[in-house]
Amino acid sequence: QALSAVSVPVWQYLYKPIGQGRVAVLLMNNMVHPFHAVLDFGDVPGLPCTRCKVRDVWRREDWPGTRDGRLEVELPPFDSAFLVLSAPQHQHSAGLSSVFT
Repeated sequence: QALSAVSVPVWQYLYKPIGQGRVAVLLMNNMVHPFHAVLDFGDVPGLPCTRCKVRDVWRREDWPGTRDGRLEVELPPFDSAFLVLSAPQHQHSAGLSSVFT
């Protein structure tokens, strides 16, 4: 029996509020080619900021500065980025180690 084709989005994201005004976001590239993903902060339910700090969970480092309204990330083929978004006054390193490091 032949398998039928399944349609999947080019990219997608999953989110989860993790407390103290922070939201974890997993961005996924479902293509065989690199993809330039753009995530509008207004599309992330529960995100308390439009100007946000970004923490890369897997690299265990903060992105420099803040991002206004959206973030952009290059995703290699079939790869993902795991990030934590928060308001600029929030310090990611304080208490984050118990959640994501």
